[in-house]
Order: sequence, then C-alpha cells, then structure tokens
Amino acid sequence: MDVVKKAATKVCDKLADCKKLQILGKSLAVDFKTGSDFQTLEWAGDRYLKALLAEKALSTYEGLADQGQLSVLCTNCENNEALARIFDRMGFSKLVDQGTEHTEQICDMVKRKADIIEAVIAELYKKRRDHNTAKEALEMLVNLIYLGGQQSSTVSDNCRVSSNGYGKDAVPSGEATSAQQQTVPKNAIQVVHEWSQKQKKIVKWIDSDEPLANGMWQAKISIDGVVLDDAVGEGKTKQDARMKVADQTISIKNIRPFE
Repeated sequence: MDVVKKAATKVCDKLADCKKLQILGKSLAVDFKTGSDFQTLEWAGDRYLKALLAEKALSTYEGLADQGQLSVLCTNCENNEALARIFDRMGFSKLVDQGTEHTEQICDMVKRKADIIEAVIAELYKKRRDHNTAKEALEMLVNLIYLGGQQSSTVSDNCRVSSNGYGKDAVPSGEATSAQQQTVPKNAIQVVHEWSQKQKKIVKWIDSDEPLANGMWQAKISIDGVVLDDAVGEGKTKQDARMKVADQTISIKNIRPFE
C-alpha cells in the first residue's frame, strides 16, 4: 500500500469519527441547489483550502521557490481532479449522506467529489476551535491533499534520483506547458519535510538575519522545538545553507528518502 493510500485510510477513519461526533453534518448532506448550506460550505472550503495550502507551501519552500513555482505546486494539490482522487483513495462515498442527489451519481462526477471535499474542509475549519477532533482532522486532510498533489505533479512524476539517494530538480519528460516547467525542486529539504509529515514532527528553519562576517548565510533547524546542534549550514544563499542543514539532518536522523 502506497504512502498516500495509507494516509487516506487514516484520514477517512478520522472523518468517520467526526461524523459520529456530529462535527460533520451539513458538508455530508449533499445539496447542489444554489444557496443551500452545502453549497455555501463548498464555496468557503475552496477559499480556506487555498489559504491552508499556501501556508503549507511557504513553510516548506519560503525563499527556495518563486511565486510561479509555488502556484504550480498548489494548483496540483487543489484542482478538481486532485481532490477527486483524494475522495476515491479515502473511499469517502461511504460517509456521504444522500441529500438532494443520489450518492451513486455524485461519486461518478469529478467536480462533485471535489465539492464534497471542499465542503468538509469548511465545516472542519469552522469548528476547529471548539473541537480538537475537528482541528486534528482538518490538519490530516490538508496534509493528505498536499501529499497527494505532490505525488501527481511533475515534482514527483518526473523526479530523478541522484547518486546520493536524494531527488534532483524535476525535469519534465516530453513536451510541457510553461506552467508545468515551473517545477519545485525535490531535494534534501523536501525529504526532511516529508519525513516530518510522516513522523508528525514540527520542523522549523532558523536563518541568520543577515550574512555572517564571512559573507555567508547560516541556517539551523529545530525539530519539535529543539534545535539540532550538530546540523549547521553555511552558504552563499539561504537556500544553500538550508540544503546543507537538510543533508546533515538526514544523516543524523538516519532518514531514508522516499520510504
């Protein structure tokens, strides 16, 4: 079972708990009539998801990718096809209530699968402060969407593996649009980020406010609030410094890329 499928099973179980606790209700009672509660949640969920994915992308690639690359990454996560794949991988149809539409019809339509995922995000987002289960479920679902989008994008599909075991910059195979060619590097930093997601670790990069006396930037890393003293990198740019720290972190923590 692949990483996304394993994560999808866990997320679906968490969302099933939310339904039992009546945290999720309106988002599962599908009603595509204009002005319905479901449609309002879908509208809000689309906007919440964009913001949450932007925050996640920045936490991973801030200073390492431009706005064009970040846009491609987020689009690969939030488009209807990507959300429909998440719906299918979770087997989410079993949680959807029959509202004004037959469940069988909903689950055959890409756009409507995506709408349901967005409505669920909105309902969880609204209730995240009052229910810890909602907060956890929202975080898990957004992480799953982010992971699924990366796997289906040119970032992962066309990624070559270098001799040291880490992914090099993605190189699109065949013809690609200019948007597809703006890929985000899959490298040691991303390996650390994916490891932190799988292990549920909170990773933060600590950059020097300005170059050191030798003109080099310095970077460190903290894991769950503890600075990894043996991982210190210097480079001509923040990216170079972070990359060295990521390489050291992989060695110190014995992280196996692409597990």
